Amino acid sequence: MHPILLSICRLGPNDRDKGYLLVIRILKRLTERFPNLYYLLGGLPDAEEENFLQDLIRQENLQHHIKLIGFIPEAVLTDHYLLCDIFVLPSKKEGFGLVFTEAAAAGCRIICGNKDGSKEAIANGILGTLIDPEDPEALYQAILAHLEESATLEMAYARQNLSLIYSNFPQYKHHLKNLLDHD
Repeated sequence: MHPILLSICRLGPNDRDKGYLLVIRILKRLTERFPNLYYLLGGLPDAEEENFLQDLIRQENLQHHIKLIGFIPEAVLTDHYLLCDIFVLPSKKEGFGLVFTEAAAAGCRIICGNKDGSKEAIANGILGTLIDPEDPEALYQAILAHLEESATLEMAYARQNLSLIYSNFPQYKHHLKNLLDHD
């Protein structure tokens, strides 16, 4: 078994609040339990961030567990979501989090932060697991729990169906109208 974690986000010194560094920092502990674990980090880093990430990966001795996969074209984006076991992005400053909506539509198990717009994107925890994005132990425990549970196609289909219920266009219009009516 080769469990795969996936994050997709902007990668840069000003984007570190997305939480990918937190995932990297707990990965060593996770690989002790799951030696074949891989972390795919999608997004196009600038040169400074790429050097920083490569240095961090070497320092943590995680070269065989982390792959910087760069920009993911729309044509193969769903394939990446379907490939992963868990989509994880414990962000602290996500506006809404379209990536979470996309991951849920693909049936992914999701872990995200509870201090920003991520929670709305996963219907306040219905479509995924909310954690404190400043708590490495909470992230570790959430990933561990997901990796230890059996994943079934039925569960993925249920997440997809729930995603359609919470993220369809009429629901979006209703939510937007409620927001505008309360201002």
